Amino acid sequence: MKKFENKKWISLLKEYNKAFSMVYDTYILKQEYQNDTLKEGHILAINNSVHNSMQQWFDQPIPGEMTGVTYASIIDKITTPDEIVELAEYAAVFCDDEIPDRIKIKLGSFGSEIIDKILANIIKYDWESTEKDNDEFDQRISSAFLKLLGDWECYDCHELIISKLCSIAKPHELIADAVRYYLFAIGNRVIPAIIARIEQTLAMKKNLDTSCEYLLITLTDIGRDSHDDRVFACLKNSFRKMKNKAIGAICLGDYGDGRGILTLRGWLDSHPDEKDRQIISETISAIKRLGGDISDIRGRLNLNTEKYR
Repeated sequence: MKKFENKKWISLLKEYNKAFSMVYDTYILKQEYQNDTLKEGHILAINNSVHNSMQQWFDQPIPGEMTGVTYASIIDKITTPDEIVELAEYAAVFCDDEIPDRIKIKLGSFGSEIIDKILANIIKYDWESTEKDNDEFDQRISSAFLKLLGDWECYDCHELIISKLCSIAKPHELIADAVRYYLFAIGNRVIPAIIARIEQTLAMKKNLDTSCEYLLITLTDIGRDSHDDRVFACLKNSFRKMKNKAIGAICLGDYGDGRGILTLRGWLDSHPDEKDRQIISETISAIKRLGGDISDIRGRLNLNTEKYR
């Protein structure tokens, strides 16, 4: 595990956290938000405003330093990819929010060379979720870098990232979410690679492990706005073969293709003795979301809630 002992970077980032917190609180307390529940759109707007304001903070003189010394000037003096990647790692660990934009801009100034450095760092860190996750430095760094590659739409990295994810029996939640973010940012171009990995796993294991369940969810997210027969076939096949059918049912329901009703109802009809309430519940719920009639099957759980009416 990497040690973090560079006092200069730690001091810079702690001051950044203080300033970020003050600016964030200022925007939260603005009159326009006082009498309104903060919705997702408001939170996004606040975050964008705060990050824009923090650019000015980087350009302000540092109290107690020589004239003209700013946090921006400290970052600008970095001349090697290794040094800026190290600072970005510190930022991923010590920043209360994401890596500051000023550091991202400096990273990007090194061009394609920096992508290779970032990818190498992502791959070398441990993505495994364990019971000893008291220290999540590896996962936090990898997560931040994965999201950065997504923001940069680094398509050429996708196969290596998918392979790394699928080599982990139980990936850390931070990693799984970051990989989903990265793949979703790349978009439809990664669909063939995701489908290929899922189909390969089904052929070898007759099941999907946790990593591939995350890929299935990601495939659903990417494909739902532009229905594709390849995606639907993969979702249908996965539901039929995977053990955790609740996930498969959710994906079919979220994907929104009405053909999923036949698949889901067919499974329910052929498994009249299934007792797993979660599987049955999610299957019935998916059928309903797809517009199917559930009047004759809601009794499978003896549910009278609004969800199934």
